[in-house]
Amino acid sequence: MIKETIDYEIFKKHGHNRELVESNVMKIMRSIQIKNLLEYRPILVNSKMEIIDGQHRLEAAKRLGIRVFYEVKKDAEMSDIVLLNDNLKTWHREDYLNYYCTEGLEHYKKLNSFMNKNNVNVTTALVVLGRKTNGVDGNKSFKQGKFIFPSAVEEIESVKILEFSQQIIDYINPKLEGNHRYIHGASFRRGLYKFLSIKAVEQSVFMEKIYYRMDLIRPCSRVSDFINIFKMIYNFRNRNPITLDEFVQTL
Repeated sequence: MIKETIDYEIFKKHGHNRELVESNVMKIMRSIQIKNLLEYRPILVNSKMEIIDGQHRLEAAKRLGIRVFYEVKKDAEMSDIVLLNDNLKTWHREDYLNYYCTEGLEHYKKLNSFMNKNNVNVTTALVVLGRKTNGVDGNKSFKQGKFIFPSAVEEIESVKILEFSQQIIDYINPKLEGNHRYIHGASFRRGLYKFLSIKAVEQSVFMEKIYYRMDLIRPCSRVSDFINIFKMIYNFRNRNPITLDEFVQTL
């Protein structure tokens, strides 16, 4: 049964609600001002009046001073927050990470610790740890709470890749001509992480080849394009070039 009220104080924030995103609130407010359809999208709360879905709609209605429509689902559970937001595609990886850390899932807590120790975001951490972030299976598993943190040996290798990647950036930064801010961007770094994750790549050889073929480095719009550049650099006069199979697996 859908109810309505202008008493905004009866609603409580759930412990797993993410922080309000101001741009989302403003977008909803503009939409309401054009046509108020909140009646057709009631806020979902549990028996304690904790918001399971709709905190941004509530905030928008509160600022506009208009009625809130809501529905009480007594059997609503914490996991419903993840399910609803997953279906609506409103959560980012950081939101899922925070949720599962709060739930006490050890693999997510280890991931969070890895991020803090190495000063990287969740997407970068997943890439360098060898976990796909664009593939359907990898991303879906992460959002469903099925992420598995790699072994201690793999973690050490991941840290080495992060450190070596920074060495490469520091090396080429003063040598590239023109505007080369792109080498500090996410796409360049992720391409570098993915390429260096190929088992056949020898870091010393790659550094040597960069010296000779730095001219190949250029701005690109896609991670895969950067990986292709790194492959061409590595294979330059190389008796042990990266094979097509190894390269395709990385892409």
